[in-house]
Amino acid sequence: MSLNKDKLESTHDVEVIGVKQQSSLKRRYRHASKARSRLNDEYDTATLDDNARTRAFQHQSHSLRVSASNIAAMTGFHPWKNLPELVMNLVYQGGLGQALLRKDARLLGLQLTTEEDVLHDLAQKSGASTQKALQSILQIKDGSKKVESVELAAKLKQRVMNEAVKSGNLNKEQLKTLQEGTRSAVDTGYGTHHEANALNLYEKQCGWEVRERNAEIRNWPFARREDIASASETIQGLPTVIPIRPASSQLPSPMLAETDLNEKNLKRANLSTNGESVEIHDVVSSTSFGKASIRDDTLQPRTSLKDRYTTKSPTAIAANNHYELLPFFSIVGSVDGLREELFSPDTSCSVSTEFGADLALRTVIVECKHRMRKALVVPPLYEQIQTITYCLMYEVSEADIVQVLRHDPSASGKGSCASVENNKALDAWVVSTQNQGKSAAAASTTKLSAVSKPTLTTYRVSLNDPVMQHQSQWRDTVLPRLRSFVEAVYAIRASDDKRYRLLVALSLSTEGEGAAMASDAWKILHQECQWLESCNTAFSR
Repeated sequence: MSLNKDKLESTHDVEVIGVKQQSSLKRRYRHASKARSRLNDEYDTATLDDNARTRAFQHQSHSLRVSASNIAAMTGFHPWKNLPELVMNLVYQGGLGQALLRKDARLLGLQLTTEEDVLHDLAQKSGASTQKALQSILQIKDGSKKVESVELAAKLKQRVMNEAVKSGNLNKEQLKTLQEGTRSAVDTGYGTHHEANALNLYEKQCGWEVRERNAEIRNWPFARREDIASASETIQGLPTVIPIRPASSQLPSPMLAETDLNEKNLKRANLSTNGESVEIHDVVSSTSFGKASIRDDTLQPRTSLKDRYTTKSPTAIAANNHYELLPFFSIVGSVDGLREELFSPDTSCSVSTEFGADLALRTVIVECKHRMRKALVVPPLYEQIQTITYCLMYEVSEADIVQVLRHDPSASGKGSCASVENNKALDAWVVSTQNQGKSAAAASTTKLSAVSKPTLTTYRVSLNDPVMQHQSQWRDTVLPRLRSFVEAVYAIRASDDKRYRLLVALSLSTEGEGAAMASDAWKILHQECQWLESCNTAFSR
């Protein structure tokens, strides 16, 4: 069964929630202290147990679930991710988090809406033609409609914006929200539709079967270093985290993912393991190089990646028996696929091949990325960090980032894929579209007459890359920053004032109240993680 990885990982996070202003939001927030006692009286009708659990959740500093696809953003290496929105999702994560969100929203006079509801409201305000165009976009997202090429995807996104601009009913901030929502919906649906086919093409290209395609969700728990370090150990360097145990399969399918929101799953008993690590083995082949038929009757054990990477001796970990420890946070994720490849190991194997050299078999992570414009010579760093995270979770050292671009053979000229993909270009694009009048909104969305032609570009990512130094950078940079970001989430969750300010800022920015409110949301995050101010984040955009 093939699973949508984006949806798969998001099952561990609260759904992206928009917050809509009802009325007199600033006045309500100013007098929030008076309203709090009234709201608490209303919540007294709930059971004492529910109230106690919600309050305990506010000050809980463990068991946060972090998607592998968000690691780069949380550590300051993603220039497009909306970090304040991500923080809100993490603050209000899970069933108790949603209960806290409803309580805070009622106090502040806010109405909770889904991201899709926000798009529907904007389209309705814009007019019937925008609503019709948006409906096609949402059908692509849920899979009821298919998009076969990047040209058609660009036209569909552009059509929504053309209609919205032509109506003149939306301001700049609302157009940005509509633009981001339609882009995300089309790109998600497009990638989901073509992923299986792309992996099949990759199989033919490399000659190896791609297995375990989104087959499981893996969970990798971490603890603060001082929680695991022995009393006699001297802790040096930045505050960081270390793995409690190797990553393990958590859920076989998204059908069971809802059980992860059950607070019973946060108990110690459910975090126990047998304490055994899975070792990586080489399978030595006597067949011709590059063929998929492998003789696996000869196994040569190698040192596991965990043993080479861990920042603490296995003896110390075993002595303290930290497998029962509640995680400070856990990384969750699922890979697009795994495959094998032959390679020449550093150490000699006991069996020689017909080539006169020792060869062994190793596992390679396969991560598929669908491009909407062009394949990149070097994938962005945030995609490499996501892929390296999967390598560490699956205890392998190599991965392939497969870039897929599907063109319509009948598309003409360089402008066939024209679309506005960033906010900096929005002003100029709005002006040019308004000047074009009705003709600008007549973007063709007719069915393609020819089958789209996919192009695959493969980029190898290695933990031991001498230039990128992914393994050491993960230990020295990513993990300390990740700890700091998670601490910020816990600090905001524990503070009523910080939560209220974040919700108000995100609410007003969603409603199109200007960049100032969006900046306020970023300031809250920067106060907790000052190092983010110097990072390449979406704040500068």
